[in-house]
Amino acid sequence: MLLFLVFVSAAVFAGEAEGKEDRIGISIDQAVFSFDLAPGEKKTFKAGLENIAEEKQQMTVFQEDFSIADNNATSLIDGENEIYGMKNWISFPEKNWFLEGKEKKTLELELAVPENAGVGSHYAAVLIRATPVVTGENFERSIVAGQAGIYVLVNVKGEVSGKGKITKFEAPIFAGKKISMKTEFENDGSVHYIPHGEINIKNVLTRKNSKVDVEKHFVFPGKKYSFLSEADIPSVLGIYVANASFVDGESIRHNSKRIIFGKYAAVTIFVLLLILAFFGKLFHSRYMVKK
Repeated sequence: MLLFLVFVSAAVFAGEAEGKEDRIGISIDQAVFSFDLAPGEKKTFKAGLENIAEEKQQMTVFQEDFSIADNNATSLIDGENEIYGMKNWISFPEKNWFLEGKEKKTLELELAVPENAGVGSHYAAVLIRATPVVTGENFERSIVAGQAGIYVLVNVKGEVSGKGKITKFEAPIFAGKKISMKTEFENDGSVHYIPHGEINIKNVLTRKNSKVDVEKHFVFPGKKYSFLSEADIPSVLGIYVANASFVDGESIRHNSKRIIFGKYAAVTIFVLLLILAFFGKLFHSRYMVKK
């Protein structure tokens, strides 16, 4: 499940030395932590790290605020995110240490929500930078650092809102055996949440239904996320109604519908018109005879 467009890399490669490529970097077993906490509440959590290089590396951990745009595109910012930032809420006992090649370590982090924290959504990133240890063999070469990140999300409890809405539902008018759809959902509330979404496709003629579950992604206050979906249709002769249904953070369901025609549905419509015309003519003839 992809939650964000990641702004950090888990591993990079340095330049070649003596015909060998120096691999540096670190892997993390969990990239996103999300909590609902009250003002003044504290939380300790852990992340598993591993030096993915063969050689010893120095690890440095620090925290940064970031901004979020539509579709969860993230970017680090200079200074503080005054509305949603919380980098100063996060601390860790160790800021620098060394890991041998392939060595693993558990990083313990502490989260303390201030008593005067604003209610609603807050977020920050914890970054772990891996740097090769300088030796007699590499001190004359350029040093390249690898970096990985952990997203920490907090909804501060209080009088919050989880309102949301479907702002756009796009589906083709005519479709082949597959239908590509896009549902844009906007968070109008003050907390981040994952809206539960699905698309129901009903065959107008046979009344049969099929359901497509939408991928799960956080949507943040004031932002939109475009959920992409794909579905099979049983017949290119059919006529369908696609209904996008999303439940927001207030447990309110929102719907948006589109009519979709199979690429050869014109044949079906033509046949139906012929049948209607035939029965219409038959009814008219019988009515005139009786009259």
